[in-house]
Amino acid sequence: YNTSEESAAQTAEAIADEESQSNMVTSKLGQLDNAVVYLYVEFEEGEVEGSGFIVSERGHILTNAHIIEGGYVYVRTYDGTQYRAETIKTDRELDLGLVRIVSAPKKFPAVTIGNSDDAKRGDQITVIGNPLGARFEHSVLTGIISGSNREKGLLQLSIPTYGGLSGSPVFDSRGKVIAIMRSLPAFLTTQEIIVKKELVEFGAVAKAHNIGLAVPINYARTILDLARP
Repeated sequence: YNTSEESAAQTAEAIADEESQSNMVTSKLGQLDNAVVYLYVEFEEGEVEGSGFIVSERGHILTNAHIIEGGYVYVRTYDGTQYRAETIKTDRELDLGLVRIVSAPKKFPAVTIGNSDDAKRGDQITVIGNPLGARFEHSVLTGIISGSNREKGLLQLSIPTYGGLSGSPVFDSRGKVIAIMRSLPAFLTTQEIIVKKELVEFGAVAKAHNIGLAVPINYARTILDLARP
C-alpha cells in the first residue's frame, strides 16, 4: 500500500465527504426555504427589495440595515403570505437590521444559527435569497468561501452579490447560518474621456463585480439577543 495509493484514498474520502455534505443541504432545502423571506420596503422616494431570514418562532427576521432603515417593511414568506413588519433594531456599522412581523398569527420556522469562527476558506456554502427582487424569488446559489477577514472582518464568497440578494442567509454544509450577505462597497476609480480633442481624467464611483461579501453571523450575536423570548 504505497504513498500514491494513500493519497488517492484520502482524495476519494474527501470527495465523498463533500458529496455527503452537499446532499445534506439538498435534503434540507425545503426546511431552509421556509425560513427565508422576501422583503419589500417603501420609502418616500421609492422602494427597495431585499432578502431576510426568520430567526425566531415569533417572527423576528434578520436582514441588512440599509434595506429597512427608515422605511415601511413588508414581508412575504415562502408560502406566499404577506405581513407587515416593524423595525426592532439597526446597526449601520455592521449593516445589520432586525424586524418582527406585526401581530404574528402563528409560530414561524426559524433557521439554526451556526458559528462563523469555524468557517474556513474553501468551505462549501449555500445562499437562498431574492437576486434582482421578486422576479427571481427564493433562488438557491451554491459556492465556496473565497476568503476571510476581509475589510471589517467580512467573509468573501464566490457567490456574487446581486441587488435583492442583500440580507440573505449563508448556510454551511450542515444547513446552519454562518453569515449574512451584504451589498458591495463602492470604491473610487478613474476614467478618461476625450473633451474637445483632449484626454481628460476624472474620478468616478464604481462597485466590484463577480464577488460577494457577507457579515459573519457571530457579529450579529448582540442583535440576535433581541429576538430571544
